[in-house]
Amino acid sequence: MRFIKSAAITLATAALCACNLKVVNSGGGSVASESGTINCGAICTVSHNGTTAVTEVLTATPDAAEGYRFDRWTGPCLEADLTQPICSVSVSAYSGNKTVQALFSKSAGYEVGSFHAEYFNKGVYVASAEVQWPAINYIYSDFHGIKSEDFGAVWTGTIEVFEDSKAIDLNFDVSWSDVALTIDGFSVAAWSNDTKTIRRTFAKGVHDIRIEYNNNWHTTGFNVSFSDNPEYNSSELAQLIGIGFPNDVKVVYLGGYESGHLHNDVVVSLAGVTGRVFLFLATYNAANWIIENPDNVEIVGVGYNSYDPESSIVVAEGVKTYEITNLPYSYDSVSNANQVIAGIIGRSSNHSFAAYTLNRIELGGISN
Repeated sequence: MRFIKSAAITLATAALCACNLKVVNSGGGSVASESGTINCGAICTVSHNGTTAVTEVLTATPDAAEGYRFDRWTGPCLEADLTQPICSVSVSAYSGNKTVQALFSKSAGYEVGSFHAEYFNKGVYVASAEVQWPAINYIYSDFHGIKSEDFGAVWTGTIEVFEDSKAIDLNFDVSWSDVALTIDGFSVAAWSNDTKTIRRTFAKGVHDIRIEYNNNWHTTGFNVSFSDNPEYNSSELAQLIGIGFPNDVKVVYLGGYESGHLHNDVVVSLAGVTGRVFLFLATYNAANWIIENPDNVEIVGVGYNSYDPESSIVVAEGVKTYEITNLPYSYDSVSNANQVIAGIIGRSSNHSFAAYTLNRIELGGISN
């Protein structure tokens, strides 16, 4: 993935039903099928009434002339790597409803490219993959049979800066492990067993990023994010958004200890939601939140926080995001979080969900 925390993101949505494939593109690129039945920058449909499954191969093409780039797919693509612009989906009269999204984003001063990951078992190379961000999360030997305490990884990627200079935070959520950061071939930092945020001023141009990780614990947890966003405490945010907060907006709180996904993703689906919503999201460990919005629900804003630095948000263009320094995470009670939310907007959340691990959360039952 090419991801920037502060990027504006637009969605191209392909909704696959039992008989039809519908593609909706809200801007930033186009989606076309290999069969030629789908080729649109707005809305198009194709019917699949046969009982034999048909695999539609979709290609997402960003509008590069306008500064857009492809970020990732969400939904039931057959490919394992959703950061690549190809998505294959099987559909037939019996396949049931399916939805995939192509996410495009527009740069906000810098662009972080996808990363090439190499994985090691006691220093011996095991496998490699293209990933969205430097992240790993598993227990015991659930990943390539590598015991957690023997796991090592190297992630290499790039960051491109479009301004003369840009201050960017590199946020490391680290448990019991050894970490080393190299930028443009020069060692920047090496440390053990500690979370860390490293602020770096980058000159205009493309810079090489290399991150080395060696785990020393029976579970494996690591996440790196890139950010340049402001941070607010609840009092500051109350002054910014709380005065006159609309009564018709449904407020949702989602909390947990950590993601249950290999790369710390947490997908929040707004499919089937009606009306306007505001999301409050909080975890202990850093999570990479991905907001799916195939029905173009109006998202008034997203407030988020993690105890360890720092969660990422992938959300549609124009949606305002706010990092809240004192928004509590919770996996067994949401009372403390609701007290903070009430202090910001004058009332508690309308809906809340908390669990120790978070993977995919469906909010389709929420409506005005």
